[in-house]
Amino acid sequence: MPRLPDLVSDSKLETDLVDSCTRHSFSETGSSLSTRRLFREERWQRRDILGHGAYGMVHLEKCITSKENKVRAVKEITKGVLGGARNNWVHEVEALVKFSHPKYNHCFVSSQGWYELKNRTFVTMEFLELGDLQSNLNDEPLSEFEARQITRQVLEGVGYMHDNGFLHQDLKPSNIMVVSRDPDWFVKIGDFGISRRLSDDIDTSDPVYCGTPGYMAPQFNGPATSLQLLLSPDMWSLGCIAYKILTGALPFPQLRHLFRYCVLGSKFPREPLHTCKVSDRGQDFVLGLLQARPEHRMTAVSATRHPWMTASLDPVKPRPPPARSR
Repeated sequence: MPRLPDLVSDSKLETDLVDSCTRHSFSETGSSLSTRRLFREERWQRRDILGHGAYGMVHLEKCITSKENKVRAVKEITKGVLGGARNNWVHEVEALVKFSHPKYNHCFVSSQGWYELKNRTFVTMEFLELGDLQSNLNDEPLSEFEARQITRQVLEGVGYMHDNGFLHQDLKPSNIMVVSRDPDWFVKIGDFGISRRLSDDIDTSDPVYCGTPGYMAPQFNGPATSLQLLLSPDMWSLGCIAYKILTGALPFPQLRHLFRYCVLGSKFPREPLHTCKVSDRGQDFVLGLLQARPEHRMTAVSATRHPWMTASLDPVKPRPPPARSR
């Protein structure tokens, strides 16, 4: 088995099964010589199934050794799946651990680490009770103010990923978790299942195309020749997310719509944005991300500087009625 990246190997939890519970053992440091090395354990009990996907189940677990009501989500991956998609699993844990650092915690779902039991691998994740953005949208548009709130937060996270040489590759509402709802939306990026770390010696002539239909960027017209082009699929996906939040619909719901726009040169579908009374700045921002040619799309840096993102997020207060003349 190839050597795991240091971030991944260092985040492995010492784990065993005790009385149908998952037990983690931790070594900690106290404040004196006699407490130089302390040992602590946590026991977690499975409570519910949160969901399932191509790689396995996601469970809700509760810590039964804590007086606090500590819960977490745990993604289970079977060895059979790992054998065919080991890199995806390793990349997912690497990204999760990297962006679990406190300085990124406001943008990303955090992880305590991962562990192995029998023939399965488990990845721990922060549990957010409100679920994902997709389930909170219900295919209905939000106000432009709320859309900017959410888009700005996702863009900040994408910027951190790109600055650190990571590509998410599957940005969509169901991979954005909700911490709090309107009027003050607070969201975090999650599910790094097919994320990719871009190394200095990456082969730009062989880009990887993956994601979810409706949010996946059109393929490059030939090999990627720069880092900007390799990162551009995330920016396309962000544009689709913003469009979805603003209108309640996808800009290109079927492949034929995407083909007409990217290959045949049909017009960008602005009508839903007009119908929802999205401002000119908002429309320009979305169009700047959903450019057919990746080299024409905004980067995370340029998108952050766009007027739609730099405008204040303070709610506009209604003007008081004019005073009546006496």
